Amino acid sequence: MKGLKFAIEKENINKSIDELSNFDGLPSQVTLEQLQIRNIEAVQDLWHNYVKNHVDEFTIYYAIPTILKLLSGNYNLSLVTSRNRQEIKYDKKLRHLMNYFEGVICYEDTQKHKPHPAPLIKALESFNYNVEETIYIGDSKFDYQAASCAGIKFFKAGWGKKDFTITSPHMNLKTPIDILMYLN
Repeated sequence: MKGLKFAIEKENINKSIDELSNFDGLPSQVTLEQLQIRNIEAVQDLWHNYVKNHVDEFTIYYAIPTILKLLSGNYNLSLVTSRNRQEIKYDKKLRHLMNYFEGVICYEDTQKHKPHPAPLIKALESFNYNVEETIYIGDSKFDYQAASCAGIKFFKAGWGKKDFTITSPHMNLKTPIDILMYLN
């Protein structure tokens, strides 16, 4: 969100981080369209360059690498993200986690994007997952909406500033360790 704030301020748009958090989970292009940015490509480049140049300021939540390592030995894991491949490529912290995933569905892989279920349906089909046995862990209301529409059980990664409500049969996880507790 800091990168988005930096980029749109160059377009004389001033929004707080809280206001911008409403876009958390959407593809960067969609976010910029909704903010009515005229020069989307240039602003997107500013945003991406900011993140690329400040990547050391961001951290992976505690225990996530260990949890992914444990899960990848027993479960098929894939990543469904609103990021494009370029955004994944320059995120060196995310790159260290990619070996735990059998595949990735990115922005370019579908014509429709979260909150539409298309990216999740693409993952089900591409990786031959059974919808009844699939769990989608996400941290945005758009993840939740996409999972609900796809008929996939959703686990809310509630350990950040994620203020949205989910309903049963979906689950609210308070810490990353809760993933292991539920699956055991």
